[in-house]
Parts: sequence; C-alpha cells; structure tokens
Amino acid sequence: MELGLNLGMLKLYRVVVVALFATFLNANTIMDFDLIKKGTDDNNTLLVIGGIQGDEPGGFMSASILSTHYEITKGSVWIVPNLNFHSIIERSRGPYGDMNRKFAYLSKDDPEYETVQRIKNYIKNEKVKLIVNLNNGSGYYRPKYEDPLHSSHRWGQCSIIDQSEVNVSKYGNLQEISSSVVNYVNSHLLKKEDVYHLHNTRTVEGDKEMEKTLTYFAINNGKAAFGNEASKSLDTHQRVYYHLLALEKYMDIMGIEYKRKFNLT
Repeated sequence: MELGLNLGMLKLYRVVVVALFATFLNANTIMDFDLIKKGTDDNNTLLVIGGIQGDEPGGFMSASILSTHYEITKGSVWIVPNLNFHSIIERSRGPYGDMNRKFAYLSKDDPEYETVQRIKNYIKNEKVKLIVNLNNGSGYYRPKYEDPLHSSHRWGQCSIIDQSEVNVSKYGNLQEISSSVVNYVNSHLLKKEDVYHLHNTRTVEGDKEMEKTLTYFAINNGKAAFGNEASKSLDTHQRVYYHLLALEKYMDIMGIEYKRKFNLT
C-alpha cells in the first residue's frame, strides 16, 4: 500500500491537537515521553530517539512512523518518538532550553531533569547496543565551503559521529558504520543536492559544546551512538524519507529484520 496524507487535513489535525494540549499546559508542565518496544527483547537492541527538539518534525515523525508502520520480524527496536514532548507541542527548540545540551551536567532544579535521567537510563540499559538520534539541521553539510547554504557550518543531510571509533563490544567502528549509512542513503537520493556526508565532530578532541549532547553521553557509557540529520530546507515528508532510509540501513547492519506497511518513495 502507499502511505499518503492529505496535507490540508494534516495541518488542520495538528492545529486542533496543539490547541487541545495547549489548553492543559502551564509554565511548569512536563509531559512524559513514550518508550515503544518492537520485536523481541534481546541484547542487540537498537534505540531510536526522536523529538529532542520540538521544532524538528522530521525526527519525531520518522520515529512515530517506525513505531506504527513497521513490523520488526527479527530482533529488537526501542523507539522514543517524543523525547521532548512539551517542545513538540509548542513547536519550539525547547521551552526550558536545548535538551540536547543537558547530558554532561544538569541541575536537579531543571524542569527537565527527570526526563533527561529517564532517557539516560534507557541509553545505559545493557540490552541497548546502538543508538540513533534523529534531528533536522540547517542547510546542507559539506566538508568544504561551497556557499552559505552548503558548508561545514551547516548540519543538514549528514550522518554524525563524535569520534572515529569507540572501544565497545559491538559496533565500535563508528566511521565505517556511518559511511555505510551515507552510501546507502546516497543510492536513493531524490535529487543531487540532497547528498549525505559523514560528519565527524571530533568531540573527543575537546569540543565543549558537543560534549553536552546525548550521543556523546552514550559513547561515554559504552554505547555506539549516531546522529542522523535531515535538512530543514526540505519538506517534512522528504526529511522523513531520508531518516527512514538511514534507519533501515542501521537495522540491516544490526541484523534486525522488518516489514513496512507502505512503499518508501
């Protein structure tokens, strides 16, 4: 079957849902996130995280589709589609600041402290071996400067690693895995401009900003972790397309088998 949505109805639905949630929100509200487990729990679990920033719909919609329109026939996938649920409802980067900068240190007085502690516990779970954090980045990442929209200062259309490898029992060859994902996505491009690149932030060499992120926390707790960025210059459904391509390659690398309820086009 084809997966299709009437855009007008989708926009109306979102307006209604946001309005209903906004009715119950106040300045101190923290909405808990969901953990959806698919397949059969084992010690080779993929953890997929979406919605760490509520103004990046490609990430949380991709995770949601993975949870509702994929059947895991072999292996184990855990999905958090709405990590920063409050920010998704508000369509903001984060009502209490950028959650993806709260993983090195966070005061217990921070309204999101319990949310961050809970996701940290899932990341550290012994069953989880690989983590993918889904994001939307500005422009198009390029290793070398081409123009203001296509440069090394942009984050869209790339697979992110914090370092080339990590000393873990499985999937420690981060650069090799990321390269495989990039090559797979690039074999299914919608247009040439959308080309993916590997982006090694070299966080381990002293990037103080990136040291605060979810993926670097995961690496420092013995887990292989990757960021997948789709460009904010693309329509949301195109961002979802690229995220799902990447996720399918990660599942393939981990030996996880699946069936989808639609043609990925």
